[in-house]
Amino acid sequence: MVAINIDLVGQKGNVEPKLEPVLSQYEWADGIYDSEQITAGLTNETHRVMTVGGNAIVQKINQGVFHDVEGLMDNVAMVTEHIARKAAARGVPSEYVVNVVKTATGDNYATVDGGEGKKPEAWRVLTEVPDGQILNKVGSYDQAEVVAWTFGQFSGELADFPADQLHETIPDFHNTPKYFEKLIAAKENAVVNDPEADELFGIISAESHRFGLIVDRLESGEIPMRVAHNDTKANNAIVHIDEEHPENNVPIAAIDLDTVMPGSILFDFGDGGGFACNNGKEDEMNPENVHLRRDLLAGWAAGYFRGMRDRGVEFTDSEVDHMVDSIVVLRAELAMRFLADYYMGDPRFPKDENRPRHNLERARAQTALVLDTIDHKDELQEIIYRKRDEVRGEAIGE
Repeated sequence: MVAINIDLVGQKGNVEPKLEPVLSQYEWADGIYDSEQITAGLTNETHRVMTVGGNAIVQKINQGVFHDVEGLMDNVAMVTEHIARKAAARGVPSEYVVNVVKTATGDNYATVDGGEGKKPEAWRVLTEVPDGQILNKVGSYDQAEVVAWTFGQFSGELADFPADQLHETIPDFHNTPKYFEKLIAAKENAVVNDPEADELFGIISAESHRFGLIVDRLESGEIPMRVAHNDTKANNAIVHIDEEHPENNVPIAAIDLDTVMPGSILFDFGDGGGFACNNGKEDEMNPENVHLRRDLLAGWAAGYFRGMRDRGVEFTDSEVDHMVDSIVVLRAELAMRFLADYYMGDPRFPKDENRPRHNLERARAQTALVLDTIDHKDELQEIIYRKRDEVRGEAIGE
């Protein structure tokens, strides 16, 4: 990595040259001494900046995905400040809470010249939470529990935050009927003619009566509007894992807050649950491998109930009654996005160069998970109820 020395508030440090015009807009309390690019994320360009007092995450926001940068950063700042205030009242050290670092002029992000004919780049700085681990995939009850516990605490912490103050930065982000409309349009205007895709379209269409389950109940008020994270994959939770003594596992913080918007906690339970508890891979070729692992679902449910309970919050009965439904809806949504992308020539989701029908295979795997979950809904929902009652019993016994 080529590095240069820059002078920031009298401190010398080695940073990547492209970060100099960004970091020079911040008043750093501690000297910067190094930086590195993090390549794990796909959406934003991410760097870690090391300072004497701790690390910071510096990101160029992908304006091709996030068109309303001002609204996005307002959301992130409001949510993180709310969480930080409540954490401080409990005596949690500030470094264990994600914070937006303000520019020297008090803004939530910095802008730099994007080059001739291009819009200015938007860059933000967030504090990096230390001492945690990130799981790309959960493999046990205990791992599923601690990840869901993290997101449950996040939701519980924000239960008293007025969700209507947040900007809807990506309209209809989890409006599943809208994705069905887009799938129909993609099929009608397809650049790919594939009978197997059409067969899968028919299978998905047969379940379309389920797609409005969450948004319709939000609209009617049957389930409450809450702050939704909207991207509750396992790798968006920072946790502490003790493999030898899992009773020592603890949640630390939810991260990647770009999609925080008004919504339903069922978006989060269903999205993350379908991701974490699937026995198969996202693009699984063998449909026999695709089903919800009962042990992982039990851990996921227990973690969510425990996290909400930690913050003195309960799910409503209607939310609990539709937890398995939420996995069906959110996995169907993903299947429709993959299939629509396949019809249109794969413009959105990168595919394996050795698998020309990769997005069709992804859509087929997600649809298999939807159908298997529907077939076993009663059994799976009983796991949910049992874990709710267990966590309630623990609370009563404390």
